[in-house]
Amino acid sequence: MKKLLIFTKNYYRKTLNIIIDKLKKNKIIRLIRNFYYLIINVRIKGLLEDNKTDTKVNFVFEKADWAIRWDGIYISNSLNKNYKKNIVKISSIPLTNSNKKVIHFASQYMWLDWEKLMPKRNKYIVSFFH
Repeated sequence: MKKLLIFTKNYYRKTLNIIIDKLKKNKIIRLIRNFYYLIINVRIKGLLEDNKTDTKVNFVFEKADWAIRWDGIYISNSLNKNYKKNIVKISSIPLTNSNKKVIHFASQYMWLDWEKLMPKRNKYIVSFFH
């Protein structure tokens, strides 16, 4: 009986993981998720002082702790230090709630996820790493 319960629990866990993986790969669900994040970013976080700064460049990276993220952190720290201003802001969600700016997507996958939701007033840069 105990082995049956363990088997059943593992079966449901594997099935749930398969369903979650399929949902993550679905483009429509990713688009809806990104739209939701954008609404939160513009409406709620836009009220905070942090997002009202006049940054010129937004470096957008994935949430994973990869080398692309660290490139963005080091580049933004260096530019901000050299110009003694907050020119570059890094985030995992594009900041579209301020003035015209350059939004740099650290990977082509981030761009493909967000391109349909981005306003036309900004300039966009996309990095393709191989």
